[in-house]
Amino acid sequence: MIKLIIFDMSGVFSNAEDPPFVKKFAEEHGFDQVKFEKDYNRFVARAEVDEFDGDEAWQRLLDKYGLEGEPEKIIKELIESKVFYKNSLEIIKIVKRKYKTAFLTNYNRKFWGYVKEKLDFDEYFDFGIVSYQIKARKPGPEGFKAIMDHFGVEPDETVFVDDSKGNVKKAAELGINAIHLKDMKDLARELERFNISF
Repeated sequence: MIKLIIFDMSGVFSNAEDPPFVKKFAEEHGFDQVKFEKDYNRFVARAEVDEFDGDEAWQRLLDKYGLEGEPEKIIKELIESKVFYKNSLEIIKIVKRKYKTAFLTNYNRKFWGYVKEKLDFDEYFDFGIVSYQIKARKPGPEGFKAIMDHFGVEPDETVFVDDSKGNVKKAAELGINAIHLKDMKDLARELERFNISF
């Protein structure tokens, strides 16, 4: 019997704001997009395990490319482009009436400070973990295990929803019922496959 549903955020109930922003930033400054995005992801991944903060991630990126800029201003502009999907959130809200709900996402402390101002997460989730809080990113097992321990449930009592194939694969390896969500419009139908009622 399913007791807990864990949701990824970007690609499930919100957009992924980084890729289009970083691509546009690289274009505006005449940088190689692939190389710039690779450097961005490398610095941000370190920030997402709290090695340093999002401010420093952007400052290191600016320094590497010889740019002047204010990380704070850039980060605010980046997070302003984050959009939450009303349809997905409504489904999660309904599911929350019968099941425990949680989110598991990779973010650094600075970025997350702005993200959480955009949505009342308590309205949709009973619990949640952000990578910087446990110094471990998905697809590592730490976040999955911490959430299941919080609720005292077993992997076979848990469903995990993510648009990332790698994250879904890791969850499945842990014995968690995993959904690879290719289109957020399919969220309700995918949940129903596990007999999750609305």
